[in-house]
Amino acid sequence: MVKKLRAKFILVTMLLLVAVFIILFSFYMVHTGHWNEYDTLQIVTIISDNGHINRPDRISNKDYSVYLARLDENNQLLDIESTEENVDGEAVERIARKILEHEEKVPEDYRYDSYIYVVDRSTNGIQQVVFVDTAEYIRPGRTIGIIILVVLGLAMIFVVSYFLSNFITEPAVEELNREKQFVSNASHELKTPLAAIKINAEALLDKNLDNRYLQNIQSESDRMDKLIHRLLHLSYLEEKDKAIEMKRVNLSDLTTEVSLSYESVAYEKNVSFEEEIEEDIYTKANPDEIKQLIVILIDNAIKHAGNPGEVTISLAKEKRHAILSVHNTGPEISEEDLPHIFERFYKADDSRHADADSFGLGLAIAKTIVDLHHGEISVENIPNQGVTFRVLFL
Repeated sequence: MVKKLRAKFILVTMLLLVAVFIILFSFYMVHTGHWNEYDTLQIVTIISDNGHINRPDRISNKDYSVYLARLDENNQLLDIESTEENVDGEAVERIARKILEHEEKVPEDYRYDSYIYVVDRSTNGIQQVVFVDTAEYIRPGRTIGIIILVVLGLAMIFVVSYFLSNFITEPAVEELNREKQFVSNASHELKTPLAAIKINAEALLDKNLDNRYLQNIQSESDRMDKLIHRLLHLSYLEEKDKAIEMKRVNLSDLTTEVSLSYESVAYEKNVSFEEEIEEDIYTKANPDEIKQLIVILIDNAIKHAGNPGEVTISLAKEKRHAILSVHNTGPEISEEDLPHIFERFYKADDSRHADADSFGLGLAIAKTIVDLHHGEISVENIPNQGVTFRVLFL
């Protein structure tokens, strides 16, 4: 539970910080791009006004190249200037012609594709095109540097989230541990006086002092004894924290064994009992805890199947996973109760919990067992057909 809480905290913190990081980084990139574009336009304008490139510091220090091409009135190249030493004249001529075509269509523009340009047409028919390829802003070295910075930033965000999760969840961990310790201690302390009450009630009943008060004392003592055992079992499972002994078990045999023991119980309650269990499905698990899980699900299904009712236990293999399903007819679980059905001491509406022996612990124990096996448990209402509990063994 605590680990899931920490994982959720880290996930939420990471998402928030990454969102902030992306927003700030995007703003920086847009802001930098805007001023790079503005600065570049100023440079090409100055060069166009001067009519030549004299490699001033503000140009030579840039990460991109500037080109100046002069063409005659028939778009034939006259000469080229550039901040680069080796220039591909044909490529520059081709780009200059395309810029001139674009400029005639959109005379107020200063961008063509990835180029920022200025066109100057003189009275003697010479056309001067000064342009910069902004694609050169992004160089491999700079791209790798940005990627490294992003990775380092995300790593730092994760480290911060991890340590924050320890700090934030520490009070909750301490409170949860105190609660577990209290439940465990209280349950152990209650066992002795409860045992004494049961023994005295049985002794009085053996002396032919049979009356409804003694019977009620014995019944409630048995009920309290079940509650204490369930509390102790739940406390035991939570303290194990994934340390239960696992081995390869035949899940088909375990399911069949538990199902057979409940056929008579179902018959007495007028519940039809069906099994759809595939043979030889194996998984790595603790057999005792898996039996307890199946017992809880079948017992819960029979209690709420109705009279008459139906319960279906199925076990199948889907891809690499074993799927255990327990379906029962009867009333559906309300939408308000569904998110809380696996919480400790949570009891849904009276229509599903008329049984006096229901403490709201069975499904909490079932979920704890599934969690210890790294599986998944879910519940689903089947419209007009009842409820299905489904366990996925990973």
